[in-house]
Amino acid sequence: MIKKLLLAFMSKYGWMSLVLGTVALFLPMPFNFLGMMGINYAFYLMGLSISLIIHEWGHWFFTRLVGEYPKRIVIGTGHLLMRTHFFKSKLNLYSKFQSGYVMLNIKDDKYYRLKTFVGVLGGPLTNIAIGLIVITVVPFSMDFSKTIAFSLWFGYLQLLVGLGNLTPFRRKINGFPMDFDGRIILNILLGKYKKETSNEVIDLCLEGDDYVATQQYEKALAQYKQCLQIATESGPAITCTIRFNIGICHFNLGDYDEALHDLKEVENQLPAKEVERLAGYLYNLYANIYLVQGDIEQATTMGQQALQLLPELDPIRHTWGCILVENEEWDRGKEMLSPQMDFNYVNSSTLLSAMYLALVYQRNGKLTKKDRYWEFVQRNLAELSLADKVIYERMQLKLAAK
Repeated sequence: MIKKLLLAFMSKYGWMSLVLGTVALFLPMPFNFLGMMGINYAFYLMGLSISLIIHEWGHWFFTRLVGEYPKRIVIGTGHLLMRTHFFKSKLNLYSKFQSGYVMLNIKDDKYYRLKTFVGVLGGPLTNIAIGLIVITVVPFSMDFSKTIAFSLWFGYLQLLVGLGNLTPFRRKINGFPMDFDGRIILNILLGKYKKETSNEVIDLCLEGDDYVATQQYEKALAQYKQCLQIATESGPAITCTIRFNIGICHFNLGDYDEALHDLKEVENQLPAKEVERLAGYLYNLYANIYLVQGDIEQATTMGQQALQLLPELDPIRHTWGCILVENEEWDRGKEMLSPQMDFNYVNSSTLLSAMYLALVYQRNGKLTKKDRYWEFVQRNLAELSLADKVIYERMQLKLAAK
């Protein structure tokens, strides 16, 4: 766990840069200059992660100042690292501390706007305050080859994160449209912000996501169906996302016809501007269903559409990598799947990546690597979902055939 936490703060390349840079400081010119630049690079990566974490805890602290508890704190992206509680708040940590969010839980209707304003402003305000203190106390330097630019990498990064979150934009979290801090603050100041049912719906759906993460698909399905009953006034973006999540549950439970029916209902609403961005996720799930069913032609068509819409999204690149291997495009499939593979985490993504990469390495004659990936799958058979087991049986036959 300690190793995973360290890698969540900074990638292995950042830690390598820090270690090698420190060693190079004791070497003669020009290695000591290069060493200091390596250390500065590591401090930049670490400073950014710490700034983002401070931002989220700023929300938590200021929400507590007004007597409330945030419902949920999420720090990071990627693979789930830890799920726990911090006082009365649910805390989820992921494998890369690159972003995060806090779900407020303001119960006081009388002072709802005021308490929301304080809780939301707390994140950017904490970053800005710490940034100004560091910049004031620590001398500024941009000579990366001679000194650690602590003021730049920590003070100014704090300011950047704080001010950046004050921009009045929206973003997607698990398919749901959610406002940046700046947009919420602006709406409160303009008197346009009000307590919405959609906040309750999103929170219930995130509870469903927790069940999906632990493969409790029946419980997740019940949770999403409950959300759908109270989401009639939340707009097409939220209702479509809930139906999409219901489709994910049916898919993982092996109810492929039900999953396809759910996706067709979502697809019928896709022309609506609010749900256009859901199309990439939709086609990716279509591709996964056809992939499991062995209809590689349909999976390829849907996978291409998903990739065109969201080319940088890891789950979509993962699905496309599996499809490429099914189409015997070994090198391209390996290029897509290798970045998705991490032996430190056991989940559907890593297990499927390992299956397909084992086939790739066998076809390329690299049997030692093939054995490593296949042994990873064998050790974790209990973690396979019903859909994963279908792929596993297919890969077994393909590996045995050569």
